[in-house]
Amino acid sequence: MARSNRRTSARSAERAERMKEARRIEPSRAGTAAGILSIVCAVGSFYAILVCTLLVRRTFGAFAVTTTTEFFLLNYITGGCLVIGGIGLLVRKTWGWWMALLGASVGLLDLARLFRGLFAIVNPDHPEAAATTATLIRFVSGPAALYIVVLVVLARSDVRENFRISSASRTRGGRRGEEEGGDARPGD
Repeated sequence: MARSNRRTSARSAERAERMKEARRIEPSRAGTAAGILSIVCAVGSFYAILVCTLLVRRTFGAFAVTTTTEFFLLNYITGGCLVIGGIGLLVRKTWGWWMALLGASVGLLDLARLFRGLFAIVNPDHPEAAATTATLIRFVSGPAALYIVVLVVLARSDVRENFRISSASRTRGGRRGEEEGGDARPGD
């Protein structure tokens, strides 16, 4: 009886060690790059939006654009998601991948919303309209490119497999097989 319990406990400890090893996320350059880009993107987009808002406000009148908290609320939330997601990617957590994806996706849409509103305020008859429009386009292209780069890096197959997002990483080992490629049940 004691021998059986020792074998069972040894098997349980071995299985627990294999499961722990399977859940471990290995560091990768692309994952680290995505984490750093997420944090830079959060700061850069907020800075660009603030500068453009102040530029339109200065050029077209003090009351043309509001800088209240409600106007920037979604940007604050998006920036928070990107920073938290970037930190999660840097410490190699799966939730970091999802937060960075959410922040970059919503951030791109929010950027379009904010700049559509800013472009709507620009009066084409104003003498500085062309210069202001060119400045707005220059400032919107930076954060938009960063959002897209973060999304592209997160969508890479090696990053998805590294953070256990793709279906390929779920079929290795786990409940169905003891080792990579092994079958748990002979009939499957």
